[in-house]
Amino acid sequence: MPTPTSTPVIDMNLLPEGTRPVQFSPAAALIVIGIAVILAISAPLALRLADARARADAAGQQARDAERGLHGVQVDLAEHRALLAQLEDTQQRFESLRDERRRLQGGVRPLAEDLATVLRADLQPPGGTLATVSGEGSGLKVEGTAGDPLDAIAFADRLVRSGGFASATLLSFAPGGSSGKFVIQVTR
Repeated sequence: MPTPTSTPVIDMNLLPEGTRPVQFSPAAALIVIGIAVILAISAPLALRLADARARADAAGQQARDAERGLHGVQVDLAEHRALLAQLEDTQQRFESLRDERRRLQGGVRPLAEDLATVLRADLQPPGGTLATVSGEGSGLKVEGTAGDPLDAIAFADRLVRSGGFASATLLSFAPGGSSGKFVIQVTR
């Protein structure tokens, strides 16, 4: 019998089945909570994974760009080395040609300057003429006419004093009529 202070609990659901509240078992509630927790944990992980994938793609693109740039630099470096080799070869050929020119001219001064000095009117013997100027070894052989041997010697002296030649020597003088023929050896 029931005690006056306690009332029996009668669980009676008189509502029609369609309107009754849904009964959840504790296991189903735990499953729903577990799925919610897994979703709550996996959502940030999925975002971090997507971010990491995007950064990896960007790094891969940078690596490909750097590789293309490196290939371009390697091509430029190869072209640069080839041009340097050509430049060195050209410089050697230039030096060879310059040495050949010096050997042919007999000195460092161009032959044209030496000829211009020999042919200067203010250095010519008075009343004389130059017949030929030819190259011999490292010097010039000058042939012409002068009034007397002293005029030919003075011409040779003026050539040296003009600063253009190391020495000028009268090799021969052959008198004939009003003037004589001279030969002067000029050292460059």
